[in-house]
Amino acid sequence: MEIRIGLIGAGWMGKAHTNSFVNALLNFGPEYGKPIFEVVSDVSAEAAQKASETLGYSRWTTNWQDVVTDEHIDIVDIATPNAFHYEIAKAALENGKHVYCEKPLTLSSEQSLELAEIAKAKGVVNYVGYNNVMNPATAYIKELVDTGKLGDIVGFFGTYAQDSLLDPDLPITWRHINKYSGSGALGDLGLPLVKCFPVYFGKY
Repeated sequence: MEIRIGLIGAGWMGKAHTNSFVNALLNFGPEYGKPIFEVVSDVSAEAAQKASETLGYSRWTTNWQDVVTDEHIDIVDIATPNAFHYEIAKAALENGKHVYCEKPLTLSSEQSLELAEIAKAKGVVNYVGYNNVMNPATAYIKELVDTGKLGDIVGFFGTYAQDSLLDPDLPITWRHINKYSGSGALGDLGLPLVKCFPVYFGKY
């Protein structure tokens, strides 16, 4: 079975998603679906063209709406800045496309619920890439909690440190602006902990 993919966002995450499709094919075989890289979109024509050439997409465009309305596309892969996920995902779902969206799906629970209801009505998959849920370290923490080895969990404190901003010449990007990034590191890395501590987070 061939799965025809349209990627929106040709940056680092778009490359990561494309590599993941390739790795899935190598690890599980074509019986689970063979990815066909149909079209890649980015606001930068240079980035879109380069991604098409280096990642193996047949076509490229600077208009994401070309992707969500393309009759040859089965899955719309959204790898744009967070603030644009909702609009693109909604348009894709309304056009009957399956969606693979980088986290977070939207910047509000109301918008996420809306998209879930559209996906259900259209009979398509609306998948969000919370990959850390499958991280072995996360699974081990959940095992420790479930078996009671850590006792009763009454609180949790976590930190996230990244040295990528130590370079003084690094420009400000959408990740550093709240209205575009949304929940930031908490949404990116915190959700797997909800899977580990469901009683704690659910109760408090």
